[in-house]
Amino acid sequence: MPQTAELIDGLREAFGRTVIDAILRATSKGRPQAYFAELGADGQLREWGRAPSGRRAAVVDGRVVMPCA
Repeated sequence: MPQTAELIDGLREAFGRTVIDAILRATSKGRPQAYFAELGADGQLREWGRAPSGRRAAVVDGRVVMPCA
């Protein structure tokens, strides 16, 4: 998930490594604090984490979208 990695690097620069890494650790333990979705080069949706809302992304017309409510 290269685009997600770039986003996380930017978040670390903006908010500090300590804050972002704590969020990522909590998410890896199953807490709904972060959710990332990216369309891979093979067209497959890649997801990591869980959104607090419980919603998940979907692929529509070759784009990743988050459904409303």
